[in-house]
Amino acid sequence: TNDTEAVNLLEEVLTGRLGGAGTQRYRDALRELGDFHYATAAYERSAEKYDEFVQRVESAIAQQVPTIEDDALILPTVRYRLADSLRLSTRAIDRQLTVAMPDEDARILRQLREQRLSRASELYEAVCQELGDALADGSRLTTLEELMLRNSYFYRGDCAFDLGDYESAIRHYDAARERYPKDPAALVAMTQVVSAYLARGDHEKASVANQRAKQFYESLP
Repeated sequence: TNDTEAVNLLEEVLTGRLGGAGTQRYRDALRELGDFHYATAAYERSAEKYDEFVQRVESAIAQQVPTIEDDALILPTVRYRLADSLRLSTRAIDRQLTVAMPDEDARILRQLREQRLSRASELYEAVCQELGDALADGSRLTTLEELMLRNSYFYRGDCAFDLGDYESAIRHYDAARERYPKDPAALVAMTQVVSAYLARGDHEKASVANQRAKQFYESLP
């Protein structure tokens, strides 16, 4: 019941009254507001806050600001939520496109949808790279980071599939299945590969992929 008050207080921080845009509390407010909007499925708003946070942290890193270390450490997790916000926000666009509207309005919405999915795909790729490198360097990921890494592998495929880039979708889904061969989510990736082959009109490969998916399904406990 006090969510509105919390949001108002965070928005007050973002007016700059408690310090400029380069301060820690300003970046904290951006991230907290992003988290709130993300949790309440206001994905356009969360994407806006996360995007500004990422840009400000990256700028501070480039300028070698000495107080940026903590924000730099959580940058991959915020980048993941930015990607997720962009991807999930396209669902609202899909619903809008089912309603009759002028051709120009529909064109603008389709272009916006494509931009968001493309950016989300790039961000998921960055998360895979950053967290994958951390693992390779011997760092231990938190449970949340492990989940974000796993999801990023699968969501890269989803973004490509929704963009109609079926060749990339197949490649990403196969990479996710190979990395997480025993994860039940691999079944979703395998069935999406079938759909991608069908969308390309390659029924022979779709049949082979479908058989492989059925065998995997039967192996699940």
